[in-house]
Amino acid sequence: MEIALKFFLLDFPEALVSIVVGLSLFNLPTLSRWKKLVLYSILQGASIGLFDYFGVRFELKVACLLVLMNLYSYLLLRHRMAVTIFVSIFAFSILALGEFILVFVFQMLSISVQEILANPIYLYSYMWTYMAMQLILVFFLRKSNFDLRNYLPRPTLNLYLTLLVTVGGLELLAILVLCVRYFVAMENALPLYEIIHVPILNWAILILFILIIYLFRQYIIYTIDRVEYETEVPYVRNIHDMMTAIRSIKHDAVNHYTALDGLLKEKLYTQASDYVKLLIAESSTILKTVEGVKNTAVASLFHSKMAVCLADGITFSIKVTSESQFAFMKTNDMVKVLGNLLDNAIRATLDEVENRYISLEWKETETHECLIIENNGPTIPPEKLGNIFKLGYTTKRNGEGGTGLAIIKKVVNAYKGKIEVESKENVTRFTVTFPK
Repeated sequence: MEIALKFFLLDFPEALVSIVVGLSLFNLPTLSRWKKLVLYSILQGASIGLFDYFGVRFELKVACLLVLMNLYSYLLLRHRMAVTIFVSIFAFSILALGEFILVFVFQMLSISVQEILANPIYLYSYMWTYMAMQLILVFFLRKSNFDLRNYLPRPTLNLYLTLLVTVGGLELLAILVLCVRYFVAMENALPLYEIIHVPILNWAILILFILIIYLFRQYIIYTIDRVEYETEVPYVRNIHDMMTAIRSIKHDAVNHYTALDGLLKEKLYTQASDYVKLLIAESSTILKTVEGVKNTAVASLFHSKMAVCLADGITFSIKVTSESQFAFMKTNDMVKVLGNLLDNAIRATLDEVENRYISLEWKETETHECLIIENNGPTIPPEKLGNIFKLGYTTKRNGEGGTGLAIIKKVVNAYKGKIEVESKENVTRFTVTFPK
């Protein structure tokens, strides 16, 4: 009878309030899923009763209940695992905070924790008071449509790394404090005032450890996704540029045919001949731009970038005197290096109002093969030059990118090469060299 009474008056309501608090923090629905919430509360409340019946230590009970809270809510409510973990952790934290405050108040009234547990009136008053506090919190959260996700910063690589370091530091600090606490207790030097049976450090260490695992997993996933995205972007962008070039050529061809048709209808044969010669000369100039490029994929890449440069008013000059042209390098690696370097040059050059230019020189000496790409644009400060090849580092104002140059650096290093950059007086030059 006593066990059933405790389940219906303490364990079941506590489980229900805890999950409602967690869902309210993230503005997730509760009333529409009341049957699942009741089932969850029965399972969690029964777990609490079983741990109490078998006299499981408080620290172990807290750890197991947190795990079961995640398991039950994930299976019944079907949220993503990340949402489930955060709902459980924040709900558990707020409940623990409320319990801590009430224990503190009772101790201020000279009522110890042992007295609360031994006296049913104190126990039920204590439990229902702190559950009422949680329900008041739920009321205000629902009233204001509060959603904790709106206040979380946008996930980035640097954010996850910062959170990992911060949470790891807090975890280490909590472990050190706990070790000192036990050491002092062994020396019988604990202070007279101590809140017992509320091992905040124990469950705090557990929560922090779960957070570290989650953040590390997210950091790895975000890094892999970002590298894959940045690796695929050059190919997708090159295809897009080639399609743009084809559409542009098609559009220009229609205009040229229309002009020639008009000249022929007017029997202006001399002007028509001159117009055709002009078109041939223009086409020859474009073809000569990539003359000498042996790799078909690289030649296509240059054509697509040339179309982009023409559309943006950028003068793009190419000079190829190298016989080898990095023949030792795989085509996809060569496209990675050239595509990323040219994309960076185009973006930087767009900041120039006039006289935009990009020059590419591919040459070789007696000892080295060299690729030099130069463009005008904003000068990169000297203190940033040493960081631009680091993964995640970017000079863009919106914080995007940060992997293109890192990929180039990795590819160049893989072939025992070297990449250098210099930037001064609004001119930036990248030099890639490989030994013969």
